[in-house]
Amino acid sequence: MTTRSAQRSSVPGSRRCCAETRSVSGVPPKELSALLGAVEEYFTRYGWPKNGSKILAALSGGPDSVTVMHVLSELARDRQWSIAAAHVNYGLRGKESDQDETFCRDMCRRMGIRFHCSRRSAARHRGGVNVQAWAREL
Repeated sequence: MTTRSAQRSSVPGSRRCCAETRSVSGVPPKELSALLGAVEEYFTRYGWPKNGSKILAALSGGPDSVTVMHVLSELARDRQWSIAAAHVNYGLRGKESDQDETFCRDMCRRMGIRFHCSRRSAARHRGGVNVQAWAREL
């Protein structure tokens, strides 16, 4: 969950808007600033998505993808990006897989992020390739 303790900076691309005033999903502002800085460095090196871009990010429900979703959402504010999440429920862990899907759907609803989900049955896996490799191919 995102919390605010002060007004956002209106300067596009300014890390101050997050670094000193926000906490995202329990990530302290100092660490959030470092994450945003790393993402900004990556985009500076390899190219920023254009203003107004549509970005689809994979969301498993694990801490890495949840953090990425929060960072992209934060960066999108000043760049008018349209962020969406893609989640695949393979059913590999039964109810836990369904709980991951529900968590992702609820998080996206709270954040105002469009959510796309696909369900695939691991029972269709016929062997030959490990199940993780099979899932990536889908």
